Amino acid sequence: MIEFFVDDDFDTPIESDPTSSTNYSDLIAVLQEVRADIKAVDRKYDELFTSVNFCSDKITDFQGTLTALSDRVKCIHAIKEENKLLKAEITRISTKNEELEQYSRLNNLEIQGVPESKSALLQ
Repeated sequence: MIEFFVDDDFDTPIESDPTSSTNYSDLIAVLQEVRADIKAVDRKYDELFTSVNFCSDKITDFQGTLTALSDRVKCIHAIKEENKLLKAEITRISTKNEELEQYSRLNNLEIQGVPESKSALLQ
């Protein structure tokens, strides 16, 4: 029976049965392929980890921007509501002003047939 032990870095395989060198060479080749595959997976993992961190940072930035925009939208809605109330108040005050002007003319007297002169003083 052949047993192989490999250290943590996959650098030094140890053969316990020196009589089967052909199998040993094949196993070393397979182990080297596995080691290369593991290193490739590690590189891909590191790239993926970096990419996920970048995306996470971007999402955090977008959340901050979205919160700021949401606050602005709320402010705009409040301003629109206030504008609507102010327009109604202006309309009410204009109507009241018009009514008061009409009331102030209630006792005025208009004489027809007398020519108006530009220099006449009206009291």
